[in-house]
Amino acid sequence: HVRSRRQRQMCIRDRANATDPQVKMIELKLSQGAKPGHGGVLPGAKVTAEIAAARGVKEGEACISPASHSAFRTPVEMMQFIAKLRTLSGGKPTGFKFCLGHPWEWFAIVKAMLVTGITPDFIVVDGAEGGTGAAPVEFSDHVGAPLQEGLLLAVSYTHLTLPTTPYV
Repeated sequence: HVRSRRQRQMCIRDRANATDPQVKMIELKLSQGAKPGHGGVLPGAKVTAEIAAARGVKEGEACISPASHSAFRTPVEMMQFIAKLRTLSGGKPTGFKFCLGHPWEWFAIVKAMLVTGITPDFIVVDGAEGGTGAAPVEFSDHVGAPLQEGLLLAVSYTHLTLPTTPYV
């Protein structure tokens, strides 16, 4: 598996960030509120010095959030990536955040947990009501499951399938 120079630099930067004593946990954001499975654009006016430093972009310039992560393509690869993040961070709690778009996506994630034996330390369920400044306007009220519906599915299906899963 050949890595580009940029990928190696990102890995070094990510390890340094993950082991920083101020970092208490690692949360992998799959989706939130109004944009499950969709990327977004954070307007330049919202890109502060702190955000620019964290994202590796220039302050005041629009920041594009891709619709998918470059570190994984499948739910199984995502579980492996979560395990890698946990290791890189020195064992800090590692989990993910998502807004339910389609129930089958959640079923695939749970199946990946079963297949790999890797489970996150926590799972954050967001609802369609949780908007984001980077969401396309047309998605704000029409994409993603409401929190109550998404949480009910995540908790009930997860506890039926993985009885030792961390709290959702």
